[in-house]
Formats: sequence, C-alpha cells, structure tokens
Amino acid sequence: MYDISLFKMLTYFCVSSLSTFLAYKFIYRKFEKVTLNSKRPQNIHVNNTPRMGGLSLYITFCILAIISYLHTENYKNVFILLIIISTPVFLFGFLEDITQSISPSLRLIGSVLSSLLFILIFQNFVSKIGISIIDELLSFKLIGFMFTVFCITYLTQSFNIIDGLNGLSLITCILSLSTISLIAQLQDDFEILNVSISLISILVGILMYNFPYSKIFLGDSGAYLIGLILSAILIIFVNNNKTISPFVIAQIIIYPSYELLRSTIRRFFFDKTDISQPDLKHLHSIFYLHFLLIKSKSKIFSNTYASCTIILLQFINCCFIINFYQNERMIQIGIISFIIIYEILYYRIFQRIKMYNISGI
Repeated sequence: MYDISLFKMLTYFCVSSLSTFLAYKFIYRKFEKVTLNSKRPQNIHVNNTPRMGGLSLYITFCILAIISYLHTENYKNVFILLIIISTPVFLFGFLEDITQSISPSLRLIGSVLSSLLFILIFQNFVSKIGISIIDELLSFKLIGFMFTVFCITYLTQSFNIIDGLNGLSLITCILSLSTISLIAQLQDDFEILNVSISLISILVGILMYNFPYSKIFLGDSGAYLIGLILSAILIIFVNNNKTISPFVIAQIIIYPSYELLRSTIRRFFFDKTDISQPDLKHLHSIFYLHFLLIKSKSKIFSNTYASCTIILLQFINCCFIINFYQNERMIQIGIISFIIIYEILYYRIFQRIKMYNISGI
C-alpha cells in the first residue's frame, strides 16, 4: 500500500538538506584547493562552486539506510540497496569532482559496474523496447543482460551531459520521477510510487542549493547517481507493469537520451572530434548563449532562463505522457514531436549565435 506519509517526506527532505549543507559548508573546505571550476569549454559558471552534490546525495542514502535499518531491521531496505549499486559510479565520479583528472573511460567503467550490480541484486532486465524483432532477441538472457547494461550506462552518461545549467539535471530527474509516480498510482504500483516520492523529496532537498542560484553543483558523481537511480526505477517499473508500453519510458527520458545520442552523432560524423570531449553545442549551452549574447542578459539571468526554458519543454512533455500513457500511438507521436521541436529550436538559435565565433561552437 501507499505508505509515504508527509512526515516521511519531510524527514527525507530535511536529511537531504542537512547533508547538502554539511557538504557545502564543511566537507568542501577539505577539498577546496582541488575543486576549482573546470576550465573546459562547457563550463559557463563564474564563481568557484563546490561540486559536492553527489557526495550529499550519497551521504543522504547512508543516513536514511541506517534510520531504515534501525526502524525495520531489514538489511535489504531500499536505501542500502541503492548504496550498493551506486558505489562504483559514485566513487569514480567523485574522484573526478575533486581532482578533475579521471578519464572518461574510467568513469564509464564505474557506470558499467553499477549496472552489473543492479542486475545481480534486483534481477531485472530490459526485456522489451516495443519493436518485435528486437524484443525477440532480448528474450535471450545474454543479449538481455548486455542490453540492460548498455541502457543503464547510457542513461547514466546522458544525465552528466545535460548537467550544465543550474537545476537542469535535478529538475529533469524530478519531473521524470513525478511522471512515473503519477502513472504508478494509476496502475496501483505502490512499490514504485513509494520509492519515487521518497527520491523526489530527497532531490528537492539538494535542489534548494542548486537552483536558481548554485551554491553547490551536482558534479559528475551527482549526475551519474541520479541517472543510475532513474534508470533502475524505470526498468523495475516497466517490468512490474506489463501493460505499459516501453515507448512511455522512452518519452519520459527523451530529453537526456536524445541529447546524448545527437551529441555523439554530431561529434563523430560531423565535427570529427573526440566524442568524450565536452563542447558548447548542446541545447542548454546554445540557449544560455542566446540569452547572454543576443538578449544581452547577465550570466546568472541567462543560466536561469535557459534552464527554465528547457524545463518548461520537459514539463509539457510529461503532461502529454500522463494524459496518453495508455495510447501507444499517441506516445510515439509525442516522441517524434519532441525531437522535431528540439531540432527546430536548436537550428534557429544556433544560427543566431554562430556569428559570434565563440570557441567551442
């Protein structure tokens, strides 16, 4: 049954807020000299800001795992399981946050290890994607296993690639979890409903420090963590609810997934650059430059408005999903429509800022 009370939600929120405050005020001081802002081209922030969001999220899981264990004496409570599966990707991401010297391939290994732990612990696989010939292949255990690792790793990386504006990754994840929780409630899937609302409460506690003014960044560790956790919930959700089309899942995560796919294709085939190296050609980056250069707004204003613009687009997408999640054809239309809108926005804005000859564009 639905057992997330207002008290529990407030508890999760308060623990998350406190963990973030501690990471911001005290833990960061230990690493301050090695956590200066990145000089990479995708960095659009001015001040040196602690990349401790991932650490605060991980600490929150640890505290709530202890509280849950003391209350239920269940060593398999959801927070303990989340700690286990997220440790590899968190460690590699956090080392990058404090040293900025961990190679993309090592961080990718962390994502793969966490994906393997999810499969081993939860015994869940991606069993269908809504295309019959591929679904038949996924029925073979080895193929299903490998494809699940790929999907989790892919979504984990995609959240890192959109983590360039204040609040963008966090609110993207919160909107996705909100959509899942609403559908789960309609489907009487109280397990997913409880976990989703719990995670929303936790993420809102961190969001207070990340949006609209960034006192703390998610960092690689935080972006990887929320991508991993969301992918795990989505896989369990679609396996719990066989009547839900896999296309619903695809539309829920269409923005980060399409951003990574498009960026990979663009870098490899058109820009002829290393696909692992960052640049300023993402949708959130060109929106930021649009407000900064064409609208002549401040950097803080441009950051916030660019983030809000993409969040609004995703909010409309989520409302569409909730209304049509039982209609596969409409969901397919929704996915195509999102991509078309993305491309129109991208093309029009990119053409406007090309004249400024910015490095990385």
